[in-house]
Amino acid sequence: MRLKEIKPGMVIHCKNDEEKKALLEEAERLGYVWYYQKRKPTAMPIEMIFSTIHFYDANKKNGFTADYKHITQSEQTEENVTEFSDLILPEITAEEAIKINTELCAGTCDECPLYNVDGYSDCDDLCIKNPEKAVELLAKWKSEHEKKEPEIETVDICRIIEIQPDGRKRCVHEEDIKSELPFGGDERQIVQNVLKRYLAEHDGNFIAVHEVVSRVKAVE
Repeated sequence: MRLKEIKPGMVIHCKNDEEKKALLEEAERLGYVWYYQKRKPTAMPIEMIFSTIHFYDANKKNGFTADYKHITQSEQTEENVTEFSDLILPEITAEEAIKINTELCAGTCDECPLYNVDGYSDCDDLCIKNPEKAVELLAKWKSEHEKKEPEIETVDICRIIEIQPDGRKRCVHEEDIKSELPFGGDERQIVQNVLKRYLAEHDGNFIAVHEVVSRVKAVE
């Protein structure tokens, strides 16, 4: 698992023990230790560690002062907390990295994530001196630009149809309905109730129909 850069001052929340374990292993790799005790991050039993880890640089006064990089823990979940899952970088193969880089090189440099990276003269310089960084940037680009398949949901709906004087029909109202029974079966009664409610507020010749439709799930 590859993670985005973790910087001093970050507060990272983990949803489960697996995420905590991965985060503490990364903290240890980066040279962090637990505040005061100076123990390695992975030295403490995972079940004794709270869900949120705070990262501090040496000699930084953020409530804790030390001459070494250190971490603390809490149950903090406020807005400035970063979810561990948001740090995970997508994995790509060497073949994918080469293909993406080739396609990007066919366009303009301004659109390339390897262009104008601080500390490197050009993309070739970056790839030679820091291939891991190059792959990380290409993986991030792929994650942000790849086309994702829409999520489809199947729902029951009630449509109110108006029968116009010339016999034509048009849908004047539509709403989702949900059975109150474990295995359904009461949709007909629900549709009738929707029609009664609509007739109480509108004049005209209306019918109600129950349909099962598939649609793209709305993004929350």
